[in-house]
Amino acid sequence: MEEEEIKKKISCHPMFAVSKATHLHCLKICSGDQEAASSDLDQLQGPRAKQPANPSDLDLFMEAHAAALVALAREIEKPMKEAAAFTELVYRHLQSVTGVGTAGGVEDE
Repeated sequence: MEEEEIKKKISCHPMFAVSKATHLHCLKICSGDQEAASSDLDQLQGPRAKQPANPSDLDLFMEAHAAALVALAREIEKPMKEAAAFTELVYRHLQSVTGVGTAGGVEDE
């Protein structure tokens, strides 16, 4: 019964929605979702609720968890952005070599 009470406290915590959204953002980045990778992580964090004078252990944990997820998402984004930039560079180089997609070459279909 105690486990269910803990789950309920966590799911009702104000930071739960932020943690959940940030976790889903990480999953989207890993799946290659370009739109998710370009979104602003600071928006996911949302407005910070004013910390009570004596925050509970759960308050501190939820804040730390959300911050860790944001840091993870930023770290995941770095290689994804680098790979996308490299792919774009190769694509542009191929276009310049073949003339495909340029004004002087064959039009894109």
